[in-house]
Amino acid sequence: MSPAGANSGYWIMDSEKVPFVDTFSPGDEIAGIVVAPLVGDRGDLPAVTQYGDGGWTMEFSRKLVTGSDKDVQFSDLSQAYYFGVAIFDNAQVRHSFQTSAAALKFSQRPTAVAQSSWGEVKQLMNQ
Repeated sequence: MSPAGANSGYWIMDSEKVPFVDTFSPGDEIAGIVVAPLVGDRGDLPAVTQYGDGGWTMEFSRKLVTGSDKDVQFSDLSQAYYFGVAIFDNAQVRHSFQTSAAALKFSQRPTAVAQSSWGEVKQLMNQ
């Protein structure tokens, strides 16, 4: 029988890790990446991803003004804020990253949006 955590893939949840005891045999594998939820400032940016039509879409959100000295404060919604995204995909080569900055620009939402269905909103946007 393999030691706890052996032959379980390349990652292990932080809540499932156990103290290391060297009882491994040649050929045993152990997870090398510990996965845990981000906490603090780094954990205040929830994100979801979806693959479709040959590409990935990533949506993330956060408070406009966080009060943290580590965050850009989106306190002036008339200003453009520039940022970049890099995705670690555990590949040996060809990591995913942007080659230029993206601009985040805020716009006023029409008041009709709050009282309309999504189909009606799409029609308003296409006018």
